Amino acid sequence: MVELIFQDFEFNIPGRGSVTVTGAVPGSPLFVRGPSGAGKTTFLRAIAGLHLLQGGSVRLGKGLLSDLPVPLRRIGFVFQSGALFPQLSVEGNLRFALSYAPAFRSWSNELKRDRVKAFLERAGLGGFGSREVVTLSGGERQRVALMRALIGKPELLLLDEPVSALDPALRAEVAAWMMEFITEAGIPTVWVTHFEAEPRLGASFPSLEFPMTKPGERRSLELK
Repeated sequence: MVELIFQDFEFNIPGRGSVTVTGAVPGSPLFVRGPSGAGKTTFLRAIAGLHLLQGGSVRLGKGLLSDLPVPLRRIGFVFQSGALFPQLSVEGNLRFALSYAPAFRSWSNELKRDRVKAFLERAGLGGFGSREVVTLSGGERQRVALMRALIGKPELLLLDEPVSALDPALRAEVAAWMMEFITEAGIPTVWVTHFEAEPRLGASFPSLEFPMTKPGERRSLELK
């Protein structure tokens, strides 16, 4: 698996201080924990290039990720709400991701349709392609959101509390499914959470605890 490496990766947290992360992620996923407002989501946004860095860099293998413009970083992002496009069907959401993935732009509509079908079947959602997003349950939406993030072959996956909007019974089930899927896919992943179910699933994987910083405070976090 390609290693994710942070070198003096510094960013400001709106309304608070700054955090600097240094070290390599020896396995995947990396679980990022901490209280609400500590900067976990800002950390993901900084990795994706959606939040300004104050200094340092992040590498993915030998490539300097932080020097690339956002569209070239090839990052899959799953949000707490799933953030599916309500005006598109389930298949339309996945087809949208394929249309922006360099490896699949030249594929025929038939090949893209076959890939979408295969991904939905792997998610246990065979036959759901024509469904409207609003008809899906919470767990189904998050499965579709993960498939949309993975179908274009991203080089890095960012999960921002992907199961926190689900009820507790469903949360553990979907978290286990996601853990199994991304581990099998072998894609470097950073998983933000403040629930205990996800870290228990990945007890053998690295974790990073985010402290709550005070305004103007600078904190340094080191991955080991």
